[in-house]
Amino acid sequence: MRPKKLLKNEARFAGTIGLWLSDELTDDQKNELEQMFSLDYGGLVNACNRYMLRTIKAIKKGYMSLDSFTIKDAEEFRKLLDSEKLDQSLQNELSHLLYGADERARYLD
Repeated sequence: MRPKKLLKNEARFAGTIGLWLSDELTDDQKNELEQMFSLDYGGLVNACNRYMLRTIKAIKKGYMSLDSFTIKDAEEFRKLLDSEKLDQSLQNELSHLLYGADERARYLD
């Protein structure tokens, strides 16, 4: 059985891509990021949606754990989950898995 990944280790990455989607970057920075992620994959927004989908699947299959997941980690994910540019259904599902007691009990306990 392979060891579970800790979701807390993903928090900084989630916060960073949430920042990339925000309006806090200069146009040059946004253009550079869009070029980095547009190679055959549909751009930054699609890359972020795929990341959320992979994270949801990993949680549901038991490959990812919320052990030691802190409020600070949750705040990092919130940057991603609050973006208006991403798929709302994926944001809702991931949010329920991270913050909803019933969903956490179903998949993570």
